Amino acid sequence: MKVQISGEGFLPDIERLLNEVCGDPRGSEVLKRLCKSYQGEKIEIPNMTKLYRQRRDEQIRAAFNGENFLELADEWGLTERWVRELITGIK
Repeated sequence: MKVQISGEGFLPDIERLLNEVCGDPRGSEVLKRLCKSYQGEKIEIPNMTKLYRQRRDEQIRAAFNGENFLELADEWGLTERWVRELITGIK
């Protein structure tokens, strides 16, 4: 789902959302930093599945010792072919 927010009235909504995400009233400070750093830019927030996959892939690459494709596949519940593609970058 893509959400596009524009116009003058959206700042309180974003500030409220950031307060909820941060768990405290620092949302306005976070909003100021975001505006200062990324003014005029589009920001895409990935879903948790994508973040998990990226972290998992980094851990697999870090644990690779040059020949442990099958062990990594078993450990992560993946196919050996998928691990080989991940490590080599070749499909």
